[in-house]
Amino acid sequence: MIYLIFLTLTIVFEFPFYLWQLKKIELAVLYCIIFNFLTHPIAWVAMTTIVGDYYPKLIVIETLVVGTEALLLYFVAGTTKKRALLVSLTANLFTALAGLFISITGILN
Repeated sequence: MIYLIFLTLTIVFEFPFYLWQLKKIELAVLYCIIFNFLTHPIAWVAMTTIVGDYYPKLIVIETLVVGTEALLLYFVAGTTKKRALLVSLTANLFTALAGLFISITGILN
């Protein structure tokens, strides 16, 4: 259940960044959901199963997610390389910081 909450929050948090780039609500919703359905489960499993210190693991996994989503924005959504990386980086940075805040404060516990 907690996974579905974090997936939903990720989509909600990242949607404004997708809308900022794609301008059309339908496309922003579609790509935000599809791209996160592709990357979020893998990142979640990696964070919960790979042994290691939390923050270095988070940095590596989020870097891979940013790169993957930037490539998807570029190749699938048709954005420029620069905009794809900017949107992916800002969306995922915001979401990662929000997730850290939620974890630290225990809001969902």
